[in-house]
Amino acid sequence: MPSSRGSDVDPWASPCPVRPPSTPSCGTFAAVRRSSIHALTARAAFGTALLASAVVISACGGGGEQQDANETSGTFKVDMTATFPKKQSLAENQTFSLRVVNRSTETIPNLTATVDGFYDRSTQVGEADPQQAVWIVDHPPFGGVTALVNTYALGPLPKGQSKTFTWRVTPMQAGKHTVRYRVDASLYGKSTAELADGGEPEGKIKVDIDGDASLTAVDPKTGEVVVTGSVGDSSEDDN
Repeated sequence: MPSSRGSDVDPWASPCPVRPPSTPSCGTFAAVRRSSIHALTARAAFGTALLASAVVISACGGGGEQQDANETSGTFKVDMTATFPKKQSLAENQTFSLRVVNRSTETIPNLTATVDGFYDRSTQVGEADPQQAVWIVDHPPFGGVTALVNTYALGPLPKGQSKTFTWRVTPMQAGKHTVRYRVDASLYGKSTAELADGGEPEGKIKVDIDGDASLTAVDPKTGEVVVTGSVGDSSEDDN
């Protein structure tokens, strides 16, 4: 029976050449190759991640060495003076300062200060962030930020010398609030501080924040920002 060459081609036949039964098909070869590539890629990614982890651990002081490993231990005498305006207005920039003097005969290893009160915990259930700012911290103590919440460090303080922690803040919640502060001689308690009279090196300042935001202007003669009134002020026509 006559037939054309085109009719001899089976449209359902595999495009792969015929191989002995023990030889994998071309589809199997492709799968094996893809599998090998994926395995090599996964190994490379794992190696990169492992190297990155090692670098991070090394940078963070991994290996068991603490950040205060080189700090001396002991108790150090200090004097301190805190200043913060007791009457404030919303959105009016303020400065909280904490000056510390070393009254000991040795250098304080790492002068630290912890301040609580800039943030208040909300009692409303279901809030995504229960921490609400009473004051926004615009500028914390320069070079003093640490990994510990609300704690700042200014490094060693030689005997007889002083250092000042300074926070630039903006009041955001009206009402009566309290800022509490404490001074210490190290970050993790290896060294401690006490007042010259043996008392605890801590204190608090009560602040009343007015609900009316202040209106300010720049004095053209001095260049200083002066308060000219408040948002809540109102004037009536004499007529």
